[in-house]
Amino acid sequence: MNLKGLIRDDKSITKTISIRNNYGERFEIESIHSLKGLFKVQGIKNATHGINLVIELEFDESTTDTKYICDNISINIADGDILNVPCVVFNF
Repeated sequence: MNLKGLIRDDKSITKTISIRNNYGERFEIESIHSLKGLFKVQGIKNATHGINLVIELEFDESTTDTKYICDNISINIADGDILNVPCVVFNF
């Protein structure tokens, strides 16, 4: 996922991630965590054949001089599968 935004102009970036099941079946999320702790889940909503996650990245003074920020969101599905979502925010 590429969360494009100007780090210096915004205090945070919020995006929605849509997760769909290949077979059109419902599924449940057991847990979600950010590897580096940079992203926070603001909401989980059921959608047709999937789930929408609202995630947020808040900036602080240490991130304003970096060219990009990388993290990985790990989503544990209740049936045992793990979905890893790489997230990159570029500072243009």
